[in-house]
Amino acid sequence: MSAAPFGIGRHELMFSLKAFLAAVLALWVALSLDLSKPYWAMATAYIVMQPLAAAVTAKAVYRVMGTVLGAGAAVVMVPNLVAVPELLCLALAAWVGGCLFISLLDRTPRSYVAMLAGYSAAIIAFMAVTAPETVFDVALSRTQEIIVGIVCGALVSRVVAPRHLGPLLTARLDGWLADAGRWAGDVLAPRPEPQASARDRRRLATDTVEMLALTTHLPYDTSELRHLAGQVRELQQHMTALLPILSGLEDRLAALRAGGPLDPRLDALMGDIAEWIASDCAAPLPPADALRARLEVLAEALRPEAAAGAWRGLLVATVLDRLRELVEVWANARMLRADLRDGRARAPRFRAVIARYAGDPQLHVDVPLAALAGLAVGISILMCCALWIATGWSEGSGAAQMAAIFFSLFAVMDNPVPVMRLFARYTLLATIAVGLFAFTLLPLADSFTELVLLMAPFLLVFGALMATPRHGPLGFLMCVNMPLVTMLDTRLHLDLAALINASAASLVGMVIATLTAAVLTAMGVEQSVARLRRANSRDLAGMAGGQGGRDTAALVRRLVDRFGLMVQRLVALPTGEAPHPEQALVDLRMGLNMADLQRVRGQLPAAPRQQVEALLEALRRHFRQRETARVADPGLAAALDTTIRLLAQGSQASPPVVTALRALVGLRHGLLPGLAAPDPQLAPAVTWSLAT
Repeated sequence: MSAAPFGIGRHELMFSLKAFLAAVLALWVALSLDLSKPYWAMATAYIVMQPLAAAVTAKAVYRVMGTVLGAGAAVVMVPNLVAVPELLCLALAAWVGGCLFISLLDRTPRSYVAMLAGYSAAIIAFMAVTAPETVFDVALSRTQEIIVGIVCGALVSRVVAPRHLGPLLTARLDGWLADAGRWAGDVLAPRPEPQASARDRRRLATDTVEMLALTTHLPYDTSELRHLAGQVRELQQHMTALLPILSGLEDRLAALRAGGPLDPRLDALMGDIAEWIASDCAAPLPPADALRARLEVLAEALRPEAAAGAWRGLLVATVLDRLRELVEVWANARMLRADLRDGRARAPRFRAVIARYAGDPQLHVDVPLAALAGLAVGISILMCCALWIATGWSEGSGAAQMAAIFFSLFAVMDNPVPVMRLFARYTLLATIAVGLFAFTLLPLADSFTELVLLMAPFLLVFGALMATPRHGPLGFLMCVNMPLVTMLDTRLHLDLAALINASAASLVGMVIATLTAAVLTAMGVEQSVARLRRANSRDLAGMAGGQGGRDTAALVRRLVDRFGLMVQRLVALPTGEAPHPEQALVDLRMGLNMADLQRVRGQLPAAPRQQVEALLEALRRHFRQRETARVADPGLAAALDTTIRLLAQGSQASPPVVTALRALVGLRHGLLPGLAAPDPQLAPAVTWSLAT
């Protein structure tokens, strides 16, 4: 089967028809209401259109709120500061910069409130600055036109052949289960393939982040899945839990295999678990309890090795513990997926293993980078204003408007410069194409119907391109510039000089915004990953120091989010050039282990408790210095081994001691990979139980 031309298929054609209908409806409503610039309503309809109806609805309310807030800010600033243009420009630059800063601290649709408030104020204020007495009318008109466009876009997206989030989310869930199953199979295989395991691990992390982005729109969806949002959140938590469980299991099994062959009973049990995981998810749920019982029996059979206090016995015990967690998480995930398929809601059986992943997502935010972006957009606006005031260019305010809009739209990217350059080139191309249309074909239209029929071929073709990943920017700019460049109204506006001036101002604003971004905010993938790692180090140092209280789940979710962000950034690089993001997953496991130590340290005997506290202080110093010290402090190995030996001295290990020992084993492997095992004999006897 040949590929669809330009990537345009059935969904893209339907999206184009809906976007065209929304835009025409917005233009008709704006003309009927006799709004001063109805073409803003039409352009807004194209701006807000998304393939998924839930995404349009989720952002629509926030866009309206942001527009109203920005209009209010312009109404306050212009009359009071217009007498001092320099002060007005400074106030607008500070407003846009502050709003952009706030928006970058929120990675949900709510961020649109602040972002729209910023550049909406710039649009309205710079349009009214030459006639400040009209600022209220301009603000009211722009707000009405934008709201008309938003409402028409949301209405058409919701009513006309809506594309629901439910089916897409269901397909992604099935894909996640397949990816997780492949990684689990890689980990449990008798002869693991490191490359396949790394590929599946990264794919699962990417799935986790993409699922989070999709589910933010779930409350606004109209499919049946909307009523099972709780089940979807539960499944997300299990997705998160699988990352450290499988990673830790992979690490421990590699250490065990390096020291000799595994016990045949353990190998056989892992093979059965792998076969169970690989079984058809649509089949009746297998008996997880039977696998748990076998794990208990094997733990009892291997008790003498663990009781001998050998390091290998400790590793075997942690492997059995991770296998139990894997069985419980997978059983829950299978049950939740079946419930979503059948439209049924019930609580998972094994809740303890995912308790630390529960709660609202804790997304990573980079406050210094957000502040730098806010400063940069303010500088770009001031540079445009300086050029405008110095030259007396009548359209110079358009450059400041475009700088505010252009920078705000792409500030969320690590390196927006390539995309900004692409959009600038496409904007020039779109302006030329739409200008030719306006001066050659538009005069042929004598009525609204003729105008719609005349625009239809152009907008339907580029509207379909707008829904494709490769040609989306070109299609978007062609569709948005059609009403803006032609200034569609009840009268025909054909002024070549005005078109050239306005287009030149927009391009100047884009160029200045791009140059400012290149100098102040753009960073490469390696720099972005390094910032994420530094953020991990700060959080881990705080965890070791006991900061954050009992809310360790928030730290865990941030670490998972950063791992997914690293994977997203690195997939664009060639395999040979991409740094390894797995350190973030190791950080996640160390964070979980330190959280366990903090939780049980108060229940330990006096001497071990003091040793654990001293170790945590050493870990705090280590993570604070990690960015400058390439390798772990050699003293950490001795401190860890001393703490393990001290905790393992008792003949009967209490549950807090067992938890602490498991955490210490995980910390040793995370901090000192490849280090030789400590003394073979750590203690005369240690009692292990999977129930603890």
